[in-house]
Order: sequence, then C-alpha cells, then structure tokens
Amino acid sequence: MTTSALLQGPIADEARDALLAIVTPLREAPFEALRDTTLLGALGPCLLLAATHDAFPGDGHAGRASALLEWCVERASEAEMNTALHDGVAGLAWVMELLGHGGDDANEDVDAALVEVLSEGPWAGDFDLMQGLAGTAIYALERALRGSGIAMLSHIVDRLEELSTRTPDGRLWLTTAAQVPFYRAKERFPQVDCGVLHGQAGVLYALAGAAAWGVERAGPLLDEGMEAFLALRAPRGEGRFPARFPVESGPRPTDRNVWCYGDLGVAAALLQIARTAGNKRWESVAMELATDAARRRPPHDTVRDAPLCHGAMGIAHLHHTLYRMTGEGAFRDGALSWFAQGLSMRTAPGEFGPFRTWRTQPPPDRWENDPGLLEGNAGIGLALADALGLTTIAWDRPLALSLHAP
Repeated sequence: MTTSALLQGPIADEARDALLAIVTPLREAPFEALRDTTLLGALGPCLLLAATHDAFPGDGHAGRASALLEWCVERASEAEMNTALHDGVAGLAWVMELLGHGGDDANEDVDAALVEVLSEGPWAGDFDLMQGLAGTAIYALERALRGSGIAMLSHIVDRLEELSTRTPDGRLWLTTAAQVPFYRAKERFPQVDCGVLHGQAGVLYALAGAAAWGVERAGPLLDEGMEAFLALRAPRGEGRFPARFPVESGPRPTDRNVWCYGDLGVAAALLQIARTAGNKRWESVAMELATDAARRRPPHDTVRDAPLCHGAMGIAHLHHTLYRMTGEGAFRDGALSWFAQGLSMRTAPGEFGPFRTWRTQPPPDRWENDPGLLEGNAGIGLALADALGLTTIAWDRPLALSLHAP
C-alpha cells in the first residue's frame, strides 16, 4: 500500500471528518455488538482501528484493536473449525498474521490444522473467495515464506483442480445449489459465476498467487482457467463479462459495474493476475476492460449505498487501485468522483458510523447500520484512510486487490 494521499483540499477534510465519525463509534462499541469473529463483523473494525492508530494519536486505537483481536481469538477457539476467509479461521489467522499479533509463530497450530483439512479430497466445500478455497489461499499466501504456507497452497491447487470442469476453452469452476444462500434456491444450477467474491476471478487470483510462489500445477491450471474465463467475454459493448448464469442458458451481459460483479472489479483482479504472471496479452485485455469500465457509470439504482462490496466507496477504491497500478489520469479522476459521491451518502451518526447499507437479501428490503468490512462502515473507513494516505497495511487482500507475490 502507499502512504501518498489521493484526496487533497476540501474533500480530504470531509473524508477525514467522515473517517473520524466511523472510527469513534467502532472504537467504543461493545465487542458483542460487532456480532461475530469474521471479516464481515468484528475483524473489519479491528483492521480499521489498527490501520488508523497513527492517524489519531492518543485515541487508543492500537490497544483497542489488539483487545478486539484477542476477543476474536477466544471466541474462535470455542467454535467448530471453518476454513473460510470471510467467516472462518483463515480470516482470523490472516488478520493475526498481517498485524503481527501473538508473536512470530502464533499461527503454527492453525497452519497444521489447515494443512490436514486441505489435504483430504475430494473437497466438499466451496471454491470461492468468500467461503471457499480461493479465500483460504489468501491466508496461505500471507504465510508463503513458511513451509506450511506452501503446503496449504499446494493442497488448495489440488482441490481446485478436482473441482474444475473442463470446457472446450479450458477450465471453469461451477457453482451448485449447495453453495448459495437459501434465497437463491429457485435459480437454475449449475452456474458459472464470473465475479470476484463468488466466482472465477477470485479463483484465478488465488492461482496466480500460488503460481508466483512456485506451487506445482498452479501455473498450468491458471492458464487453462484464464482461457476459459476470457472466452466468456462479450465481443463488444458494455458489460463485457456477465455476472453469473446457468450453464444451460449461456452468458448474459450485466449492467453492474462494481467490485463483487461487473467489469471494473474483474479488471482490477485480472490486471494483478496478468502482471504477476508476466502475461502481456492478459494485461492488454485487463487494461482495455478497465478503461472501458471506468468510462461508464453503473445505473443509478444499482449504487444506492457506499460499501466496498457493491457501493460507491468500493467503486472509488477500485479506481484508486487501478490508478496506483497504472498512473492513468482517468482512474484518478474516477476515484475522486466516486469518493465524492460516497461521501455524499453520509447520514446521521449511527451505532457503527454514519453510513447505512441497503439490503434486499434475505427479504425484506431494509437499511442497516453495519460495522463490517465488505458491507459496512469499517470497509468504508479503510478506503477513506487509504485515500488519505493514513495507512500502509495491505488491508484489501481479502478483496483480491493487493496480491502477495514474491
């Protein structure tokens, strides 16, 4: 991450004020109010407090972050093991590793348990970034300098190969009904999901990391996966990559253009994959996709709130990430525009900050004040802190936006 500030002048003042309005209630909230031990809950605020402890000296952010993380560790020790990044032990262990919590070998036992679980095939769980193998790989990449990290990555690649489906163009990973929430039960399966959080882009990002660390079979599997994925692009027009579609019906374009689904999120992941792999053709595709995506704004009714997953601050951070990677002024301008729009979504102070999240699933539709990373105030705060140049930690690796490569 960079310490240089994107935001300057009045918008920087507004952003800093909004950031303070987030970190203050999150610092003071009872741990139990933060719901759970996941990046969707307590670990999001933990990351934000740790990331901003230098920005607000004397406010006790570092101590509060450490205490919150220790509370998460204690709760996790009482729960059934879950290997996921966004609601399991891999996410908790990743935060511990990133923040250096508990000493040099604090995650040794976690690694041993994950190696054992991941070594057993066939894999009965998911493959995606949120709940599955791709997400667990984010933690394994953080430990790649250790033998246990490479062992985890090797097993993850084996399991991903088992779960893949051969196509005329290469390999895809198909989503089944068992891998989705109950409110999607009426959809047709199996599906091809192209998104970062639940689909192909997240899997390919994990494979790129494993290949960079020399894990056997990761490179060939990445090549096959990329060819099949790129074949899903529409030949022209807006919305080149679909969101998700039943295999029997074929790809359908989407007008979404956010992090979880749409060309902008896919482009940011693909650009990192291409550069990590040293593949100029993939990089050309990623740059074309990113440039086209940055030119168009999502339909108004698809960006109703600010969170990273699907909201204005997530779009802003994607542009900011692309600007840092390329130096292209169009991405800088897009980031500034979207940060301004995100800040305009600030409301009256809430329990966890001044930004609300619009939720439609599961029903009923409602506004909520969420503390979390993906869909709440903590993630918004981290994007603002990053744009203000106030943090240097790689907090967005769980979003597939800062690949840990050699």
